[in-house]
Amino acid sequence: AKTLSAAITYLALRQGDATGLVTFEESVTSELPPRSHSSHLFEILSRLARTEPGKDTAISNCIERFAQTRRKRTIAILITDLLDPNPEIPTLFRQLVACRHEVALLHLLDPAEIDFPYENPSQFHSMEDQRQLFIHPRILKSAYQKEMQRFLKRTQESLTTAGVDYHLIRTDMAPKDALASFLRSRSAKVF
Repeated sequence: AKTLSAAITYLALRQGDATGLVTFEESVTSELPPRSHSSHLFEILSRLARTEPGKDTAISNCIERFAQTRRKRTIAILITDLLDPNPEIPTLFRQLVACRHEVALLHLLDPAEIDFPYENPSQFHSMEDQRQLFIHPRILKSAYQKEMQRFLKRTQESLTTAGVDYHLIRTDMAPKDALASFLRSRSAKVF
């Protein structure tokens, strides 16, 4: 996520586009307003370098705040694992698009989150809260994979229908390839 953010920032600033950065957990943790100066790149890179993953996240709170504080039309690129149980997320994205913001979502997931490659009984710890669960993965693997595929399909369909430019990016994909795919997709939509 940091590498993609840095690369997108670099490219936008090279084009002379004003670029900002907002990081969040349950609420906004850091915010740099958009600027188009090349020196702004170092400010953003510095913030990205200091950013560490938090425990709980609330994407919906941050989308609402973004919508309330951005009056001018903008391009918003959200990089997230989208593991937020709030069912209102597609509605919030729809509201952003209705306000004429252009929204792209880079849905970043580890291959293990998608494929569930585990074989041996293990203690699983939630990355979002304090839950722990001891399970035998082989018993749940098929059901997990089916549910994950349903989640990904529902997510892509609901966000695409909402007008969001949705991209699933696996963390085993080289950042340059993920960025190239994202940029090719965006340039195809422009022409």
